[in-house]
Amino acid sequence: MRGVNTPIGVATYSTEIFKEIEDALPAWGAWDEAHPLAIDQRPFSKRAMQLIALVTADPSMKRENVAERMNVSLSTVARLLSKELKGVVYWEGSAKDGHWKVNL
Repeated sequence: MRGVNTPIGVATYSTEIFKEIEDALPAWGAWDEAHPLAIDQRPFSKRAMQLIALVTADPSMKRENVAERMNVSLSTVARLLSKELKGVVYWEGSAKDGHWKVNL
């Protein structure tokens, strides 16, 4: 990593690749419809979005592990679940054999 802060110079560059990338991506309207959690449509805080992503990726993850992965206290997770995410994210089933449900 030696020299990572050293500036570099660019003699020439091309923007042609940007057009190819743009053509390969869906239109913004299609993105918003396909991804309701897109940043412009996001109805939740950053922490709430992080919690949603974690429990969606691993529905059996325990609350303690969610707090640990988010680097927050259990009370913060409880507050998110009882206020901002009430009725959106909840635990279903027994403490041992349950799983997270997300209703967006």
